[in-house]
Amino acid sequence: MGQHSNSTDRVQAMTLSQVLQTLREQDNVDILLQISLSYLQAKFNYRLIWIGLYDRLDHQLVGKGGITPDEERSFLKQRFPLIAGDLFEQVIIELQPITIADLQTETRVGEWCKLAQTYNIHSTLLYPLRHKDRGFGLVLLGTSEKDRYLETNETEYLSIILGGLATALYHIETDWQRQQTKHPSASLLKLLSEFRRFVRLDHYLEAVVKETHRFIQPTRTNIYWYHQDGRYFWRRSSNLKKTPEAIITRAASGINLQDLTEFYQALASDRLVSIGQSHSTLKTEITRRLMRGMRVRSLLAAPIIFNRELLGFLAIEGKHPRIWQTTEKTYVRGMAQLLGVIAPLADMNDTIKKIKQNHALTAEITRAIVTNEDWHILLSSSAERLCQRLKSEYFFLLEERPTNHQFDLLYQNPLPDHRLLTTPLAMLTRASEQQFQDRGMIAIEQLDDNPSLSAWSEPLREIGVRSLLVCPTDDHPGIKTPTRRRSLLVIGHTSPRTWTQAESALVKIVAQQLGLILQQWHLNHQVEVQHQLSQMSAIGWQISQQTDEICELERRFTEQIALNLSSHLLLLVTWTESQKQGEIVQRYEHQQPVVSQTNMTIDVEQDSLIQQVLGTEGIFCQDINSLPTITRQWLNCPSDCDQIWAIALRTHSQHLSTGVLILSSPYLEDESQQTRQLLEGFVTQFAWMRRSLRVQTSLSQQREELEWLNWYKQRRLEELYRVVGSRIKQLTELKQSPFPDIDEHKYQLTNLRYQQLIRQISQTLASTSSLLKREQWQLHNRHDLIVVSNLLRRVGDRIEPVMKNRQLLLQVQQQRNLSLIADSLKLELVCYELLLIACYRAPLKGVIDINVQALDEQHLEFVVMDRGLIHPHLIRDLEAGRSSDLLKPSTLDRPPGQHLMIVERILHKMGGQFQLQKLDSGQIITRLILPINIS
Repeated sequence: MGQHSNSTDRVQAMTLSQVLQTLREQDNVDILLQISLSYLQAKFNYRLIWIGLYDRLDHQLVGKGGITPDEERSFLKQRFPLIAGDLFEQVIIELQPITIADLQTETRVGEWCKLAQTYNIHSTLLYPLRHKDRGFGLVLLGTSEKDRYLETNETEYLSIILGGLATALYHIETDWQRQQTKHPSASLLKLLSEFRRFVRLDHYLEAVVKETHRFIQPTRTNIYWYHQDGRYFWRRSSNLKKTPEAIITRAASGINLQDLTEFYQALASDRLVSIGQSHSTLKTEITRRLMRGMRVRSLLAAPIIFNRELLGFLAIEGKHPRIWQTTEKTYVRGMAQLLGVIAPLADMNDTIKKIKQNHALTAEITRAIVTNEDWHILLSSSAERLCQRLKSEYFFLLEERPTNHQFDLLYQNPLPDHRLLTTPLAMLTRASEQQFQDRGMIAIEQLDDNPSLSAWSEPLREIGVRSLLVCPTDDHPGIKTPTRRRSLLVIGHTSPRTWTQAESALVKIVAQQLGLILQQWHLNHQVEVQHQLSQMSAIGWQISQQTDEICELERRFTEQIALNLSSHLLLLVTWTESQKQGEIVQRYEHQQPVVSQTNMTIDVEQDSLIQQVLGTEGIFCQDINSLPTITRQWLNCPSDCDQIWAIALRTHSQHLSTGVLILSSPYLEDESQQTRQLLEGFVTQFAWMRRSLRVQTSLSQQREELEWLNWYKQRRLEELYRVVGSRIKQLTELKQSPFPDIDEHKYQLTNLRYQQLIRQISQTLASTSSLLKREQWQLHNRHDLIVVSNLLRRVGDRIEPVMKNRQLLLQVQQQRNLSLIADSLKLELVCYELLLIACYRAPLKGVIDINVQALDEQHLEFVVMDRGLIHPHLIRDLEAGRSSDLLKPSTLDRPPGQHLMIVERILHKMGGQFQLQKLDSGQIITRLILPINIS
């Protein structure tokens, strides 16, 4: 018996060896499965044997046949989806065998329990087909026995045979995958060999589409090209035949990016867009819109980029959901990159043509800069050329105005069919400033979708701008100066568009050229302003030579500053050293004089602006909005003034300032320190001239008043001397005459006369008390009721000695008894002075006529007529007044001209008029016109 057993084992071993050899050499899956089933049937006594292979894609078991008691195998070739929690999925996942005690009562095997009931199957073994850590399926072994378990040797045989089957399946799958693996290098070499005979870009695109479609085998393969002006992709090349196709499956002829911004941004940032089964690199809503627009269920989109500029994309489209392999993604991306290199080379002629056009444009602008001096014409021609080249409509040149926190519009191209920008633009945000630092410019394809210039969106949208390119004009080391404000060049388009790098580079070059224009204009203007300020210094000396009045000096100086600095506002506030109430004496708005409110006064010591200016050396600058309300009220600045500049009228350090010049000028914001120093020098010159004229005027006025006072006191002393001397003489005569003791009556008369003379002397001395008390240094006018006849009598008494000495005849004609109110003493002296001059002027034994009459109800005329000799220049000098040149000889410097000038001034203070004229007949007429009632 031992010999028979060894023989049986030898046969079984040889059978297993043959089976394993067959499994290693055979590459047909069906034969492998049939051999395995036959061996299992022969080796093990099982009524039900089934082999199911695992489909990883659909997560199910595919029946490959087996053995049943009645040879019915249709059920064994079905597909059985793996459900979470059932025993089949557990075996596939865990790769460990499971023994089922009774298949008929097991609930986790699906429909197999019914089959078990049909064939009376109880104990069942589920054994995995496993190679290393991969599962290829499982084998089901069922028997009618209950609670049957494999023995150790059976388990070993089963592990060996099924392990060999799994290994064979692994090698077959590996060989199949190797055969199915695509080789991009071969495809690429094939394309490169074809590229040598192509000239046009479309030929390259067609070859790439054809080879890509062959390599990946999708539903459609297309190349979409990007249209910059409209921001959409149009289908440039496709593998589709020109045959009618249903609209629902037809490829899209174009893709509008209005609602697909994320898709465009992904491509522009050189990212592959992949949409497949249960996966997308885009958001759900964008994916849905894109798939509906392109009529696809799966998509690979690889961007075609050259020099960071999106040219288009290569689209692999499928009408069914698909899982894209890594090899396919890599291949598509490589083909798109290849096109990114080829496309510029194929369009080299067009590129060279554009480069020549750009060079010609910049050369034209350069020639215009050299040959043309009018910067407005330069900007107009540059804007026209640049807009034609870029096919854009809008051209704006902005200049920063930090005081208003905005950009002012320096220039814009006039468009007949488009609205103009009328409002300034807000300052840039920090994000925009960061873009300038990182990229040197800001390119916005869709204004509504870009938050970086949100403050500009509303005014630009109102005039039709939808996309724009912003570039600084001072991005050049040769034009960056600390005093120059920043300026920006803005190119706008009426529809969304993409700005290429070539266009951005062109705009940057033009912006730098325009920056040179603005810089040159700024320097020219600065030189012009400095030249004007330098000339103003010479003009200031001319003004001082031609002007004797302070008001005229202030007017002409402020007018020069307002005109030369194009001031929006200019005020001159002055006060005196003793009176700290300021007054606006000169005001200009937009270079035009404006009458100020004469009743408005400014408290110099309390006003913060004036105090700050007085405490600042040089020019003081202040924003309007930061001033107190009371200061803004008297400034009353125009709406276009946002900043003021002020400087005190200073002379010597020991002199008090008596004025402040305040102005608002757009030129001072950017002017150099030299310009401001010139302005300070001109204002200082004005301050010295004004002070000199004030001192001169004050001294002249004091001299005149002292001359009046001296003349008045001289005449009063003469009158005092005459009256007192006459009375003393009479007293002396009375004292020397004998007093008869016997004649009491004569004695009384003499005594009475004596008392009368003493009283007259006392009255005369008393009349000088007002002179000593109230008119020490200045004349004082009284209002006395004067009877003209009495006045003429007193004047006649005073002039009588002179008349007798000159043997003159005085004839007085008085219309009626007139009276007036005036200072009797001064009017008497004035009439006496005129008669005295007439007496010395008249010939001996001549006649002097006096005629007094009423001109009207308000005025009285006093006329003195004689035929004397008069200096030929005296009348002319009286009419012209005292010369501004105090050193120039004049007939008014000595009597009688000096006295006539004093008489004229005193009469003027009384409200009267004085005239001296010589008739053709030789008669000299001295006329006084006095108001009857002087208030």
